[in-house]
Formats: sequence, C-alpha cells, structure tokens
Amino acid sequence: MSHSRWKSLRERKLADGFTEPEDVTEARREIRLSMALDATLNIALDNDDTQVSFTGHRTNAA
Repeated sequence: MSHSRWKSLRERKLADGFTEPEDVTEARREIRLSMALDATLNIALDNDDTQVSFTGHRTNAA
C-alpha cells in the first residue's frame, strides 16, 4: 500500500514545488516551538505590527 495517499494537502503541494509565504512558515515554526515547550503562543496582528508572546504552562505535579 502506498502511504503517499495519506499525506496532507500541504505536504503534497510542497512536494510539487509549492512554497509557503515566509510569514506562514515562521508561524508554523513558532507553533511547533510552543508545543515543544508546552506553552501558549499568542499572536497579535494589527496592521503592520505583529506581536508574539509565549506563556509557559506550570504544573504542580509531584
């Protein structure tokens, strides 16, 4: 069975030479980083001003 049929539309487009805009690529990178750090990512877009903040999650598990 070919596993290529399970690739997402984005993965298929990238394989065909499609390139995402730089801001989309950067947003994906930041989202992955926030997931790896177990944090919340906040992105505020207002005209030409973009602000990004990370809020770490704290647990009191013993």
